[in-house]
This record gives sequence, C-alpha cells and structure tokens, in this order.
Amino acid sequence: MIRLGGYDETFRCYGWEDIEFSYRVTQDGLRFYYEPQAISYHNDQRQTLAAHGERLRSASRMAPQMFARHPELVAQIPMYLDKAPVAWGKDGLGIIVKKLSRQVFTARAF
Repeated sequence: MIRLGGYDETFRCYGWEDIEFSYRVTQDGLRFYYEPQAISYHNDQRQTLAAHGERLRSASRMAPQMFARHPELVAQIPMYLDKAPVAWGKDGLGIIVKKLSRQVFTARAF
C-alpha cells in the first residue's frame, strides 16, 4: 500500500477512491482472492435518505475523475460508459446526451 501511494487523496469526497486504489493494486501485479471464512466490519453509520442521496451525488461527481485518470476502464466496464468525460469526436450523440445530462443533474446549485 505504501509503495503504491495509498488512496489517492485528490478524490476529495466519497466515491471511487477504493476502486481506483484496487485498480492500481492489480496493475502492479497483486491479486485479490475470495476468502469465504473472512469477516469484514464496515463502520458506516445509519443514514437518512437525504444523507444517502448526498453520498450517491458525491460518488457521481467523482466518477469523471476516475475515468479521466484511467480511461481504459471505460471499455472494460460498459455500465459506466456514460460516467466518463465526453470523448468529443468518439462518442455518439446518445452517449454525449447521457454524459452531459449526468453532469447537469449532479451539479450543485449556485
């Protein structure tokens, strides 16, 4: 973890920092294994619906950063295709509309 620099702190809010780190780990040649006997504890307080919505909004704001940093992942994870930045000249009209709509609807009000 130290050799790879740990979590990327430029992901300023919730979302994608764990996936980005995991991707760098696998690119470095390390592998993840399933251990059916393992127990994991996640310290995540109960949330209101509004707080959960804010976490999802935060994650959607971090997605473009993830795919700008690792554009090769877009082709590997088709369900995230509309979360990458617009690739002008490459994206079709439909995907451009989806990407721009996502940016508009996840932007904070002025």
